[in-house]
Amino acid sequence: MLARANELSLRLMVGITTWKSRLASEKGQTMVEYGLILALIAAVVIGAIYVLGGHIASLFGSISNTVAQ
Repeated sequence: MLARANELSLRLMVGITTWKSRLASEKGQTMVEYGLILALIAAVVIGAIYVLGGHIASLFGSISNTVAQ
């Protein structure tokens, strides 16, 4: 019975050590940071298109009319 308890506590210690090392790893954090930066850039681009879309469409329309003449 004592040997089984020692084995169980050893496995528990190994599991805790494994999870501590995984939580301390920063590999995934960098990817998340890049993802957040990409999402911010995408939001800015979408916002700029939304705000400037009408003006750009009218600009291209006037250019098209000028070229067609």
